[in-house]
Amino acid sequence: MGAIGAQFTYVGMGEVAQDPIQPTDPYQGTVLLDEMLAARCGYVLSEDVWGNPIFRASVLGCHVTNEADQLFSLTVNIKVSSYPNLRRATTYMYPMYCTYSQWAPREIVCEENYMESSISNGIYGVIYSINLFLEHVWTDADWNMTKYTVFKPITAPFMPRIPRIIDKTLQEKRIFEVALGPFLPDVSLVTITVGNMPLTPRETEYHGYKVYETPFPNGTKGFNLEVSFDDPNVLKEYVNRNETKYTLRVNYTLNVGPEMKPYHHSAEVECVVADIVCYPNGTIIISAKMRTVPSIDMRKTKLKDSTCKPEESNDRRAFFKFHVTTCGTSQRFEGNRIIYENEISYDKETLPARGPPTITRDPDYR
Repeated sequence: MGAIGAQFTYVGMGEVAQDPIQPTDPYQGTVLLDEMLAARCGYVLSEDVWGNPIFRASVLGCHVTNEADQLFSLTVNIKVSSYPNLRRATTYMYPMYCTYSQWAPREIVCEENYMESSISNGIYGVIYSINLFLEHVWTDADWNMTKYTVFKPITAPFMPRIPRIIDKTLQEKRIFEVALGPFLPDVSLVTITVGNMPLTPRETEYHGYKVYETPFPNGTKGFNLEVSFDDPNVLKEYVNRNETKYTLRVNYTLNVGPEMKPYHHSAEVECVVADIVCYPNGTIIISAKMRTVPSIDMRKTKLKDSTCKPEESNDRRAFFKFHVTTCGTSQRFEGNRIIYENEISYDKETLPARGPPTITRDPDYR
């Protein structure tokens, strides 16, 4: 005889609909699986937390082929469809096989465990679950040997895991780079709000943002966001004579778990940048602000060498990056210090365009 507790198990992918899995009889063909037949023949059709169908059948089931109490086989038809009512379903034939040798007097088998994300009172966390397979074997004078098999799902209590913001801002490149995580694979990013406009990950590309997932070695992941310091939704504050504080405020909306529960997380990242920075390799970075009345277009500024234009600019700010040996930079010594000097200027627009200029609306800028 085959072991009473032994079972075939099939876990599929997709939604559970009416009769998605049907056993086949070697002589009668496909059999309609209902509750009465399942109870009589040892079949179980359920679903996991992801909504995937699970089909289990005893090796002593009604339609199982038994070869010398050693090889057991069962073929099922699996219907796959994009519609819950299995409209336009495609049917796949799936054979299952089991072989058994002499079992130990007592065995406990624990199936693979997994983690599920969850939300409780607006807090992100995880729930650990396992399907415990317990088989109890004993002997007595009446029945010789008895095996008692139990499939028992066990779920641990909710454990909060507050996501962290990892600040990887690239000050030299003037880019905020922040990562939110870690999250389990069942978490998806829905929208990111920078300023007052929520954007989907795809929509962020059209606004100059960069959003992408970062996988971690332990199977979790994070969501990365890159935003330029010069983005209009980044707050700017002049905190010292030659320093500017940039503040990025972002709100994340995510879907968590198979129920797709919404989860919200807010973050704020700051970076204070000196308007003039000289690096050890001789690179100078200057962030020049528009501080004239009337205003000028900072995109038209230049250094002493008129070919040295801003690397990045808009109507309010110009960003220069050059080496101390270029762009007309001069140097002088004061004691044990070397002072490098250059000049940012602006070409005025004058009238008439040809001949000696007589009229201009542009102020001086140096």
